[in-house]
Amino acid sequence: MSDSAPATGPAAVAAPEATAGIGADAVADQLVAGGVSTVFGVPGVQLDYAVDAFARRAGSLRYLSCRHEQGAAHMADGYARAGGGTGVFAVVPGPGVLNAMTGLATAYACSSPVLCLAANLPAWAIDGGLGLLHEIRDQEEVLRSVTKRVLPVRDADELAAAVRDGLAAARDERPQPVAVSVPEDLLKQPAGAFPLPVPGDVRRVAPDAGPVAEAARLLASAERPVVLCGGGVVAAGATEALGALAAKLRAPVVTTSNGRGALSDRHPWTLTSLGGREVVPRADVVLIVGSRGVRMDGTPLAPGAETVLLNADPADLGSPHEPAVALLGDARLGLDALTAELGRCDSVWTPDDVAAVRTRCGEQIAGIGELADWVGALRDGMADEDVLVGELTQVSYLSRVAFPVYAPRTFLSPGYQGTLGYGIPTAVGAQVARPDVRVVSVSGDGGFAYGMAELLTAVTHRVPVTFVVFDDGAFGNVLRTQVEQFDGRTLGTRLHNPDFADLGRIFGLDSSRAASPQQLTGMLKDAAAADRPTLVSVPVGTFPDPGPLVREGSHAPQN
Repeated sequence: MSDSAPATGPAAVAAPEATAGIGADAVADQLVAGGVSTVFGVPGVQLDYAVDAFARRAGSLRYLSCRHEQGAAHMADGYARAGGGTGVFAVVPGPGVLNAMTGLATAYACSSPVLCLAANLPAWAIDGGLGLLHEIRDQEEVLRSVTKRVLPVRDADELAAAVRDGLAAARDERPQPVAVSVPEDLLKQPAGAFPLPVPGDVRRVAPDAGPVAEAARLLASAERPVVLCGGGVVAAGATEALGALAAKLRAPVVTTSNGRGALSDRHPWTLTSLGGREVVPRADVVLIVGSRGVRMDGTPLAPGAETVLLNADPADLGSPHEPAVALLGDARLGLDALTAELGRCDSVWTPDDVAAVRTRCGEQIAGIGELADWVGALRDGMADEDVLVGELTQVSYLSRVAFPVYAPRTFLSPGYQGTLGYGIPTAVGAQVARPDVRVVSVSGDGGFAYGMAELLTAVTHRVPVTFVVFDDGAFGNVLRTQVEQFDGRTLGTRLHNPDFADLGRIFGLDSSRAASPQQLTGMLKDAAAADRPTLVSVPVGTFPDPGPLVREGSHAPQN
């Protein structure tokens, strides 16, 4: 097995002339040397020296103060997934770290390169059980449950190296969050020379040649091959590689929710998961790349076909699948290798077959009525390159199969975490990363209330997200389940809401109310020209259940 790939992060950086200072300077300068330009966070006593170091570098390191640590973590995730860089945030110990856990869990589920600077107690007091401010037991162990790696630091001279290594680890192989545990006292102690040189290349694993050749032979001999791709394709920047393989193999490409945008919906071979219901059961060989390829009940998505698995995470190369070939490797390198190895392909699929499936999908979507009209209004009001961040709400559920996506990193979901409330802060982070486009956040009233405080972050820092809230006065999915499964009994699902348009104006946003899909389209276009955040409130009634179109028997997102 070889480790090779062109640089996909910043070019190799030679360290500036080494300097000396305190630990906080080491952290800040190493972030800048690593190509970081933005840090999200909530200031607090254990971070005082770090925040001051950021302030002294305001020309090269922007600090966005958030209203809650969960919001800071979600912003770092949105920043990473929309912009393709590494999202960085800093939090105090104890409650700060615990508040951030939901955002880290979402980033972990979505293969998002995030660096958490987790302040800790003074080095001498860690896990001492002394009841110091913000102390919790085994904080570093707690962080391991939602990160790929935790880097504990116990000496100020180790800070720069830990930040450097953390930035690299977050992006290497399978991108996922990394935490650097920073004891409070080290930030104000003298530190050794810094910053340190940073690697220029992201380490990506190329699959072994033998299994690649075996997989290529199996795919080439298939009459009805299908490619099932997930978020790993987007994370690897493998759009061109995926398109080249699809064209040579002549295979439909089915994108999961996290994989939307891996191939443009204008590409002749692309299908959503709704279209996948037609082609996957007919497939004789399925290539699953950058995805676990399982349903929410843990069963394989393609149980009747021979499977080839291509994944950067060895944990996703086995059960519940029994693959004919398993390839451990980066999605882009693996797809390139497979395409190069393919000979004459026996596929009987044609682009007309895929177009016919799309037509039937469109008819099913149109049949759901008004809900489809609202999804169409979103697409009509947004440019091709704009970013949609979909919360857990009816319109967002349907958008997973009904909202055309034309570019990678323009459709963000919470992955298998199904994180209610992630939408507002994730959209803020995405907009900071992509000031050249407009980010639209779509929430229901339930999820919107989780993150309302971060509207103030958008106003404070003039981040021009367009926030759309569909207000039906309920946790709609749970309410429907209660009514259908429990003889109409409901509990805890009816919501008392403010007038969201009035609330937006009080918070300092440009606010309006859309009474029709046509009005929503117009308001989105108007908001795209504004240089400040906008809120659009959409009062609605009860929508039909989009679940049968999105996933059989489940409203949860795909892996």
